[in-house]
Amino acid sequence: VVWKQLVDEPLLGSDLMAFDESTWRSLQKLRSIDEEGVCADDFADVIFETFTTQLSDGSHAELWRHGASIAVTFDNRDEYCELVVQTRLRESQRQCDALLQGLSSIVPQRLLSLFTWRQLELLTCGSPDVDVEQLRAHTKFGVGVSPSQRHIRYFWSAIRRFTPE
Repeated sequence: VVWKQLVDEPLLGSDLMAFDESTWRSLQKLRSIDEEGVCADDFADVIFETFTTQLSDGSHAELWRHGASIAVTFDNRDEYCELVVQTRLRESQRQCDALLQGLSSIVPQRLLSLFTWRQLELLTCGSPDVDVEQLRAHTKFGVGVSPSQRHIRYFWSAIRRFTPE
């Protein structure tokens, strides 16, 4: 989501899944609750939401003015879901704007739009995949340290077990 904002790519509802999969799945279930056999008459017996959402920092945001006192109903559930998604996707806008301002002092902002968000992420963070053997082949040790020392062997053994995650 951050990378998309930096290159001014539109955010999609599915981008919420990148940082809050649980909320994304809950919203999908709520949208299709009628497929689970819940009708308008039963909705209030199983759903107790109001037009608020919890943000990543644990605070709550009203989706409508006085949203805490407005119940989500069978008929307005789609609007509720869309408002949750849009609010959650924009919750870090201020931080992204500050990041963009700092980045723009190094790279002109108009040049950022030449990249996709994936390209910018790769240029900034590098590849998550590390060729351990290549890294090992190009490693230079300081005075008194050799590749045969136990702590160096432990180091390479541990590094080989790491995953990109």
